[in-house]
Amino acid sequence: GIPILELLANSTGIVNSKGDARRAVQGNAVSINKEKINTLDHLVTTSHLMAGKYLMLENGKKNKIVIEAV
Repeated sequence: GIPILELLANSTGIVNSKGDARRAVQGNAVSINKEKINTLDHLVTTSHLMAGKYLMLENGKKNKIVIEAV
């Protein structure tokens, strides 16, 4: 798995830094596949994938991204 803070800050660019990612998670603004993430040590694993290869990541209401796992 990959830690949620790393996924938000480094892999997707949906936030600018790990600090922004931390604040977003603590502010209850982050969700994966419409499920809120509220712990900083959350690991994103293959069990989160929709249809075996897609992941929908949201930061607030307007920042959404779909990731395709290869």
